[in-house]
Amino acid sequence: GGGSPEHSYLRVTGAYFYALGAAAGHRHEIARSALTRALATVRQQQVAVDFEAEILALLAETCAAMARWPEAVGVASETVAVARQRSNRVAECRGALVMAQAGAMGADLGLALQDGNRDWLEVAGTLLDITGAEYWRPVWQALRAKP
Repeated sequence: GGGSPEHSYLRVTGAYFYALGAAAGHRHEIARSALTRALATVRQQQVAVDFEAEILALLAETCAAMARWPEAVGVASETVAVARQRSNRVAECRGALVMAQAGAMGADLGLALQDGNRDWLEVAGTLLDITGAEYWRPVWQALRAKP
């Protein structure tokens, strides 16, 4: 449905925070569904575009948690692209971490490597240092410790 832009904005932000709670409770399918709907609303109605990178980052993390690696890679590379457009360094870092996780799991990173053969773990580490987003550092450290 349509509704006012204010209504749509609240629907997007509400879905995002609902998904955040679902993901925290390991209810990944619920989170994925809510995020997919929120993303569709953002893109179709051009509302809450400031949330797009955050929605994508959480969706990428959710797909990774579900071991849906091809989808995780696709969403993570989109996260990085949108985050760069919006100068959202934390979302970019989260996308890079999912790329590094996928790579560590042997997933095909395919065209996500189009901007040179990138070391996603190094990219994420640099962004962690720049942003001070320490919440995500344990993920980075765990990946770095992998043989």
